[in-house]
Amino acid sequence: MPGLEIAAAAVARGHLSGDFYDLMPREGALRLTLADAMGKGAGPAIVAAGVRAALRTAPERGIAAATAGADRLVEEDLGDTGMFVTAVHADIDTRTGAIDLVDAGHGLGLLVRADGTWEHLRSAGLPLGMGAGEVAEREPVRTVLGQGDCFACSSDGLLDVLDPEAPFAQFAQIVGEHGPEGAVRAVVGLARDAKASDDITVLVVRRTA
Repeated sequence: MPGLEIAAAAVARGHLSGDFYDLMPREGALRLTLADAMGKGAGPAIVAAGVRAALRTAPERGIAAATAGADRLVEEDLGDTGMFVTAVHADIDTRTGAIDLVDAGHGLGLLVRADGTWEHLRSAGLPLGMGAGEVAEREPVRTVLGQGDCFACSSDGLLDVLDPEAPFAQFAQIVGEHGPEGAVRAVVGLARDAKASDDITVLVVRRTA
């Protein structure tokens, strides 16, 4: 998309992944998702596919309403199984760099600034399917990407292969040094490491104009 450099990858630990990323161009914006269904294998993969479909339904909806719809799907269909899904669902305005973001218990989003500083976008919401029967519409938070800044997000499998003392700092360093394509390539290399025990998905978007 004009004004954005985008790179992403998903590496399944087995044959199927419970992680996914999704990118949906909209008028003047990019809608993106990164989500992680609990567990590995066929069950989480099916759940992840359902969440992706729910988030894409009625694309004119705002991100809060779309997330509430996906939350309802998981809660109604799987609430008695203990299954849940963490997710980041966001819109990036390609003209202004503004990001509106809903974080459903994920807590693995970073802003990596062009000057090398970074900010951890912490989660304040419950994962999808953990509303104890009450589906709430989450309030989006807003921040802004300046020229050269990156938004980066991963699934929690990446934490297993990073420095346990400072995983977010290492992730931010990888993004800052290598940019979107190089950072994703580096993460895929880490995901192929023998000590990786979970699915790993990563998404990096840099504002170029």
